[in-house]
Amino acid sequence: MDKETKEKLDKLLNENKIDKKTYDEILSRFNKKEPDENNNNENNNESYNNFNNEGTNENNKENKNDEDNDIIHISGIGSLNNVRAASLIISGVGRIKGNVTTRELKISGAAEFSKDINSEKVHISGAIHGKTNLNSDDITVSGRMEINNISCNNIKISGSANINNLKSDKIYMSGEIKSEYIESDYIETSGILQIKKIKCNEMVMELYSGHSKIDEIDANKIKITAKDFKHKSFNLFTKQNGYLSSSYIKCSDIYAENLKASKIISVNAVIGDNCTIDYLEAKTMNISENAIVREKKFI
Repeated sequence: MDKETKEKLDKLLNENKIDKKTYDEILSRFNKKEPDENNNNENNNESYNNFNNEGTNENNKENKNDEDNDIIHISGIGSLNNVRAASLIISGVGRIKGNVTTRELKISGAAEFSKDINSEKVHISGAIHGKTNLNSDDITVSGRMEINNISCNNIKISGSANINNLKSDKIYMSGEIKSEYIESDYIETSGILQIKKIKCNEMVMELYSGHSKIDEIDANKIKITAKDFKHKSFNLFTKQNGYLSSSYIKCSDIYAENLKASKIISVNAVIGDNCTIDYLEAKTMNISENAIVREKKFI
């Protein structure tokens, strides 16, 4: 790896745009023997475009030749304008300045996007960031994501994500998620959330450890349960570690454990162990003796 490329990679690490694991993986790829020129020519003939240097591959600048069958691969440090291809694979460091239209987007390295992304399937095991809008059928995130807006049918997040607005039919979250607004038909989560507002039909939340915060929840059905968490120091199982705090919850049915809420308005409410509720308004209430409800109102 030349000095200039190493400096760019170090800068991405220092600015927290990639993590140490991604940094080491990219560094390891550069230290491997580069493919010979004949192999590169053969790959280009098969519409497999490999970017190992800063800059845009001239053959793909206009994206006119067999664009729907192309596989574009950035394995070093590469920069592209508009991309239209079957697949865009980034295992190195990529900067995409224009719009992206693909059937598949895979990122195991680090990628920065400036404009809209439209891809049927997206898999992120590295790092992606940018003030961009992502539209997809299916998204899987096991790495790190920092993005503006997402609209999709299905998303699974087991890594960390910071998303301004997320709209998806089904959402599964088990990592650390920050968001201003999430809208979905069904949400299932066991991660740590920091969210301003959630609007959904049904939300199922499992609390293991840590503090999750959702300022406002507007839902039909809500189920929040505390799960056994093994304490490393004492080798004990406890349900006291994880909890959710919320300022306002409006729903038809709620079952909650380990919840701290300022105000809940519901038709049917079951308030379980370790809950502290300032104000509860509901048609039916079932409150655990191990919960605190400071003010109640039947409707």
